[in-house]
Amino acid sequence: MDLHIYDFDDTLVDSKCLAYVRDSTGEIVHKLDAKNFKEYRLKDGEYYDFKEFHVYPSRGVLIGQTIKAFKMSLSQPNVRTCIITARAKKSPVYDFLSDRGIFCLEIYAINDSTSTGKSNLVRQILMRNYYSNVVLYEDNEENLSTIRTTVRLFDEVKFKGYHVKKDCNILVTQFKCRK
Repeated sequence: MDLHIYDFDDTLVDSKCLAYVRDSTGEIVHKLDAKNFKEYRLKDGEYYDFKEFHVYPSRGVLIGQTIKAFKMSLSQPNVRTCIITARAKKSPVYDFLSDRGIFCLEIYAINDSTSTGKSNLVRQILMRNYYSNVVLYEDNEENLSTIRTTVRLFDEVKFKGYHVKKDCNILVTQFKCRK
């Protein structure tokens, strides 16, 4: 059996959600898209506000090539397909996809934007069941790398990672590790 893992924001869906940076008084000092969020470093007294990621992404748009792969994964009986999102709640993810006729019952909302959060969950999944292959679709290169390292701990499991870039709905393939 294979395990196919998909990220949600900027992988399956261009959610158009922003992360806010607030100062110590609570004022918004920056609005960050996914690219800028990855590069931004908080200054003293600043904190992130992910309020747009707690609700249904009403401005969201499906990313065509990744959705095509996702539907293919869901249709294969020998593939366990799941979504692992940094979001705090899975209901906006489920609702958004089901409103478009796409049903994935296995959604993990880990409320953690670090790469170790997703990696730890993948480790737990791999410890519970045997998989021949892990296939990951992810827009964040750090997440790809960290999860690849985790999969390498399981000797007989092969890993293939797809780095998703939402520009022009093109899926860019990067084979991160293949045992």
